[in-house]
Amino acid sequence: MTIGIRLSPLAEIPATTLYRILWLRVSVFVVEQEAAYPELDGRDIEPGALIAWAEEGGEVLGTLRLLDEGERWRIGRVVTSASARGRGVGADLMRRAIDAAVLRDASRPFVLDAQEH
Repeated sequence: MTIGIRLSPLAEIPATTLYRILWLRVSVFVVEQEAAYPELDGRDIEPGALIAWAEEGGEVLGTLRLLDEGERWRIGRVVTSASARGRGVGADLMRRAIDAAVLRDASRPFVLDAQEH
């Protein structure tokens, strides 16, 4: 099966897909990585925010968030499901987000939010 990469504002994501995206983020960040911060922080609904996700056969394999902060782009909430790790899903998501941002404004730098183990 082919992995599809999508990019959309949160309000345009089908409800079932959005549920699967948020479920994956909570499963990995909160449960697996035991991150002690609110996963739903309000930034997904900011003007200009985009959610990218990879799916295959209706299953969400990975996701990330691209934020338009005016003077820079911020990529965060990058996550890949355990079953999809090592398949290049994260790299494909990053390329899609960067391409979308550069099309809007290539002059701005990027910031990558990531947890450190």
